[in-house]
Amino acid sequence: MKTPVKILACVLWSALLAGCAGLLNPGAEQHPENVAALFTQWGEQDARLNEALGERVYDKDFDAVFSAAVTGLSDIGLAVKNMERQSGYILAEGPTPLPKDQYESLVLKSCAEINKVSSQHWTPQLGNATKSVTITVLRLGDHKTKVKMRDVVSEIHSGASNKYNDEYPPTLEAEYQSLWRALEKQIFLDENLDKQQK
Repeated sequence: MKTPVKILACVLWSALLAGCAGLLNPGAEQHPENVAALFTQWGEQDARLNEALGERVYDKDFDAVFSAAVTGLSDIGLAVKNMERQSGYILAEGPTPLPKDQYESLVLKSCAEINKVSSQHWTPQLGNATKSVTITVLRLGDHKTKVKMRDVVSEIHSGASNKYNDEYPPTLEAEYQSLWRALEKQIFLDENLDKQQK
């Protein structure tokens, strides 16, 4: 059984991943279980979003989609750390793929949501977490390719890397939109380049 101190420590760590940090008010009665419940709810919503938003099928060749995924991720500031064309696997890491103003707005909203249930004040902490995006490109047949994408928070803390998927759900949804837009833009650009070269 977790003590209130351990619960509070877990909540503080999770909140850092949401882009917010709590400032304790020693005179206030603390209810970390309220914030923990909120993060549990967010984690459940994120799991559903990953299932709903994490797959698309394209009427395109495998090689075209794989190449567009690598270039598209790089174009939005994510560094490709590992890739294997044969299995279709790509791992990229870096900052959020969202424009700075959109990201900051969503962090402010996430802090406001936490403050509704917390007896301490949570303030924005921008730039604490990096993103880890995995993509698997699968051949479904001639000119048909499936892409599976997973967007998670990757936080480096005390020399260890811990991966989480519990962030403010509107942020995760917006990041998926940005990631898919980058991939599809690159597919379009590559196709037009191929047409011009023929």
